[in-house]
Amino acid sequence: KAIQGAGEVRPLHIKVVMCVLVGCECIAFAAVLLEERGVFVLTWILLSAKEEHVFVKKKGVYHKVPIASIAYVSSNDNYSEITTDKGQTFVVRFPLSKMEEMLPSNDFMRIHRQYIICMQKIDSVNLQDGVLMMLGEQIPISRPNRKLLSERLNMWS
Repeated sequence: KAIQGAGEVRPLHIKVVMCVLVGCECIAFAAVLLEERGVFVLTWILLSAKEEHVFVKKKGVYHKVPIASIAYVSSNDNYSEITTDKGQTFVVRFPLSKMEEMLPSNDFMRIHRQYIICMQKIDSVNLQDGVLMMLGEQIPISRPNRKLLSERLNMWS
């Protein structure tokens, strides 16, 4: 069941309903049932069997986005915006908390209530000011996550 909250969208049910063999890989179609303010929405996502990439719908076309190319994900209400290392952006109808569950935790870290970042894509970190640079963008780091980020990055003084 979904957890009710003020304007929150939480998945009620996720189920892989069909697998299709495309070339040499199996693509899984997952149905995601969301509830938003009493309205139920059925959303489809495509996941690779190895989860090395996701297919994201943009203007009616599914684009293959390698997980390794994701630089960061930012929150926009009940949507998440995926930004790749090439600067491409894709908006998906998932809250950031769901994106955090879907991305591999050894490569990605939630550093702020509005951001998940790929650890390998960081250009610089300023822990004193609580920001990092990635793709020419300044991304905030919450106070509680500064120490954890420095430990995960194995920073030397």
